[in-house]
This record gives sequence, structure tokens and C-alpha cells, in this order.
Amino acid sequence: MKKGLLISTIIVFTMFFAGCGGPDLMIMVPNLTNMRFQTAEKVAQKRDLKLVIEKYEASEFVPEGSIISQDPSEGAYIKTARSVFVVVSSGKRKMKVPNLIGMKYGDAQDSLLKIGLAIGGIEEESSNASDVGYVVRQFPAPDSEVDRNTPITLTVSVGQLTTVPNVLGLPVDQASETLQQAGFEVNLIAVQKNLAPYADANIVLRTDPEPNRECDTKNKIDIYFRQP
Repeated sequence: MKKGLLISTIIVFTMFFAGCGGPDLMIMVPNLTNMRFQTAEKVAQKRDLKLVIEKYEASEFVPEGSIISQDPSEGAYIKTARSVFVVVSSGKRKMKVPNLIGMKYGDAQDSLLKIGLAIGGIEEESSNASDVGYVVRQFPAPDSEVDRNTPITLTVSVGQLTTVPNVLGLPVDQASETLQQAGFEVNLIAVQKNLAPYADANIVLRTDPEPNRECDTKNKIDIYFRQP
């Protein structure tokens, strides 16, 4: 019992009379991590401690303006009026959006995933300047600074689109020539007479795709006509 009392007395004496300069009150450092700096500063002041920002550092988990780490750590004893150094979060690390314009869609996807950005929506657009499947526009724009995992929307070229001419009711030869002049290949499909008994022979009944649709000229146009 006396031995335990003696040890307790030594600890108290050490905490209150450190060094040879007289009594110095020792304070246990509180846990300041994840606190807003302003809140932590008030907590420290109540214990007669000074809070000093050592540096700012990006963090994926600690909100901007809150404390990431501290030195001395929680539970340590230091003299009053001493400083506790803290690292404060500057928020999530910003990433620069790469320039994906002119890349194949698949390559653009790979580039985004490698650097920690997400793949957003995909939009399609006709373009005379880009081949099918290449990125013609992106959002956010290249060199924008965004948070990690921000989705990037890509607009991809579907090639040059051309309006399908209306050749319904024209002779097959004339219709074929008209479509070919527009840049399309033609596929002739003959319909049996009994399936279109009232239609004239060799006259276009319908086309697929339909007239006036916007299509890639690489698509073939099916021409349906009645056999003689």
C-alpha cells in the first residue's frame, strides 16, 4: 500500500514540478482529429494550449477545414501554454480532367479509369470531322479540376449522317441511282406478286431505313418492290 502511494506521489510530483524552474502544470492532450479547426482551437484554449497549423493536406475522408492529425497525439502530457501542431484538411484532392477529344471511345474509358475518374453518360453526334466511335466533345472540359470519381460525359461521333431520299413510287432503277448518288449502297428485295397484288411491278413500295431519316452512309438501304 505504501509502495503504491509512493509511486503516485512521484508521478504527481513529476507532472507538477518538471525541470528545475519551479512548478509547471502538465496537461493531457485531448483528441482533436476530425474536429473543425475553430472548434479544436477553443478546446485547446480551455486547456491553456496553443493550436498551430503545421500544414494543409488533401484528404478523401476528412472534410475541408477539419483536422487530419495532431502532434503530440491524444493522451500525451505536455506543459501548459505549449503548442499542439495539427495537419488540416484542404478537402478532396482535385484532379485535372485529361483531353479525350480525338480518342477512340474505348481508349478514353481506359484513360478515365486509370486516373480515378468515372465514366459518365455517352452521347452520340454526327460529325464530318471524326470517324465513327471517336470522342468529339467531353464534359467537364479538358484541364478542368474535379474531385476524384467525378463522372465525365463523352460525346461520340456516329459518322457523317445523310438524309435518306424519298424514292417511294419511283422505278427501281431510278430509285437505286438516286440513293447511290446520296452515298448509300442499295440492296434490292423483290416482293412476290401475290403479296402486293395491286402494286405496279418494279416500283418502289418501301425502303428500310425509311425516307427522310438521318443515317450513316455506310448503311445499306433496302428497296422493296413487286416482282413483274
